[in-house]
Amino acid sequence: MTRLRIVPPSAAQLAAAADAPHLVYIAAEHTQRNALAIATSRIGLGLDLSADIVRITASRAALEQLAAVLGGSDDALAADLARYLSPVAAWELRTGSLELSRAHVMGIVNLTTD
Repeated sequence: MTRLRIVPPSAAQLAAAADAPHLVYIAAEHTQRNALAIATSRIGLGLDLSADIVRITASRAALEQLAAVLGGSDDALAADLARYLSPVAAWELRTGSLELSRAHVMGIVNLTTD
């Protein structure tokens, strides 16, 4: 089982550099660690294998390349990366959709007489 955690760059980091790095933490089995080592070396990324958790520091473009390379060998990890890189654009509701690309103001109105 692969567990994945991605820490995106902050808004300040993105304002300073559009290609600010994302931190990717992966708890992977031995065979998956080897596949990650091969995939990251194919696209010129480094990774830290010194702990139980694999750590990769990469830009968004490099993560897209990694997802493409992993697509043939580790479908679960590639799918998790793809979900991160292509988030849900809108919630589909019964009466329409709610776009998540911009902020929405919502409130609750209490109409009771208490």
